[in-house]
Amino acid sequence: MREGDSPFWERIESVFIEAIGCPGPDRAALLDERCADPRLRAEVESLLAAHDTSERFLDVVESCEQRDD
Repeated sequence: MREGDSPFWERIESVFIEAIGCPGPDRAALLDERCADPRLRAEVESLLAAHDTSERFLDVVESCEQRDD
C-alpha cells in the first residue's frame, strides 16, 4: 500500500463496516450511495463476498457440530 492510499483504505473499511449489517437490497443501495469510485466499490464488494462466504462456512461447521452431539 502506498502512503497516499491510506484515506482510500480507511474509506473502504468504513463502508465495509457499514455494509456488513445491511441485508441484500439495502446493501446494494448503500453501495450505490457510498461508492461513486468504482475501485472503492470493487474493494468493498470483494471484502463483503469473503465475509459472507466465511459466515456461511461457520454456519455449516456449527450445524455439523450440533448433529454430532
